[in-house]
Amino acid sequence: MKRFNGFVIVLLVSQHALCVEVYEGAESVLLPCSPNVSQVDGVLWKRSSSIVHARKQSGDDLRLQDQRYVNRTSMRSDAPQSGNLSLLLTKPSVSDSDGYTCIARHKGQDLNRTLVPLMVRGPVETESSSVLVEVLVPLGVIVVLAIIFIFFCWKKRRDREGRHESSNQVNLEPLSTSVLKVEVESGAESVQLPFKTTADLSEDDKVEWMDRSDMKVHVYQNMSDQPEEQHQAYRGRTHMSEDPLRTGDLSLTLKHPTVRDSNTYSCTISRDGQVLGRKQVELQVKVLKVEVDSGAESVQLPFKTTADLKDSSLKWLLEESEPSKTVHVFCIDPDVPEEQHQDYRGRTQMSEDPLTTGDLSLTLRHPTVRDSNTYSCRVFYQGLHFLIEKTVQLEVKDGILGEDETINNRRSSFTDPTPLMADQSDQ
Repeated sequence: MKRFNGFVIVLLVSQHALCVEVYEGAESVLLPCSPNVSQVDGVLWKRSSSIVHARKQSGDDLRLQDQRYVNRTSMRSDAPQSGNLSLLLTKPSVSDSDGYTCIARHKGQDLNRTLVPLMVRGPVETESSSVLVEVLVPLGVIVVLAIIFIFFCWKKRRDREGRHESSNQVNLEPLSTSVLKVEVESGAESVQLPFKTTADLSEDDKVEWMDRSDMKVHVYQNMSDQPEEQHQAYRGRTHMSEDPLRTGDLSLTLKHPTVRDSNTYSCTISRDGQVLGRKQVELQVKVLKVEVDSGAESVQLPFKTTADLKDSSLKWLLEESEPSKTVHVFCIDPDVPEEQHQDYRGRTQMSEDPLTTGDLSLTLRHPTVRDSNTYSCRVFYQGLHFLIEKTVQLEVKDGILGEDETINNRRSSFTDPTPLMADQSDQ
C-alpha cells in the first residue's frame, strides 16, 4: 500500500517469520521482529484484534493491553530506535499458541507487518519419567480395565433399579456444536445472548457464562448471582432474568457493548461438576460506517443514547493512532486542561448540553481524505468509571477539488459561524 502525503511516501511491507516453538513451563520466549525499515517511532504487537504490547519512543503504552498479557511482556529499552522490535513473553502457556503481528509505525502509519507464529507445546518429559511410564503403563492398563468392568457392572444394576425413576432426569439437548450469531451496533444500551430451555432444572444447578478466553462473564449458583467470580471487564455490565432455573430462561444481557466485546460466549449448565448442557452464542458488535466526499462543508459522526449521563464526561478519540489522538472533549469541570489534538482544533462541534439531551454526535468540519479513520466516543462517570462507548468508521472519498485546494478553502472559511451540515443519516 502506498500513500502520498506531502512529499513522504510510506510503504507498508508484510513479512512472515519462522514459527517460534517453546515448551510450557519455560521462563520466557522471544518473538523476533527486526524489520528492514527506517524512521520507526512506534511498534504495536497484536494477537488477532487484541493488543499484546505497544511502545513508542517515550516508552511503553499499555493502556489498551489485553488482560492476558499484563505484566508478561517487555521490549528492549532502545526500541524502536534500534530497529529491534522483538517482544519477550514470560511464562508461555499452551493457550498462548497463535499468530502474533509486529507492526512497525511512523507517525501513526503502518510501515511493516511481520507475522510471528508461536507454538507452545506441553511440558517435555524427562528421561527418568519416560522410563517410569514404560514400567507403569502395562500395570495401569490392567487396573483401568478392571475399573471399567466394575463400573459397567454397577451401572447396569443401577439402571435396572432406577428404570422407572425419572424424577431426577434432566431433558437437556446434548452439547451442541452450532453457534447462534447475534449482531448489535456499538453504542447500544444492551444486547441479549439468548438461551432458553424446557429442561427440568434443579436449584442446585450452576449456570456459567464464559467467553472464548475462558474469562467468566456471569455466574449464577445457589439461586443467586456470583459477581465476585466475574472478570473485571464484565462487572456491573451483566444480568439474567429473575429465577432463571425455574423459568428456563438462561439468557444473558450485556450492557453497553463495545467492539472489544465481539466474542464467542458459552453458557454451561452443570450439576455436581457434571456438564448437563451448553449453548454457544457468537456476538458481533458492528462499527457504524459513515461516508462523505472530501470538500464537503462538514460530516457528522452520530451517537445518541438514552443512558443516564449525569456527572459524566466524554471524549472523541482517533483509535488507529499511536498514541491515540483526542479529537474532542466535553467535560462539566472547567478546570480540566485542553486536550484536543492540534489537527482538530477549530474543526469540531457538538450540540448544546449533550449530556442532558443524550445527543453525543460530533460534527467534523471540512473533512479531507486524511480524516478517514476509526473514531470512538467514550463516556466516563465522574471521569473515572467507564459507562458507554460508540465506534464510527469514517471514509472520506476523493472529491472534485484536489486536497490542497480543499485545505485552502477550509482555512478561508473557518470564520463562518454557520457552516452547512452534510446530510448524514443516523444508521
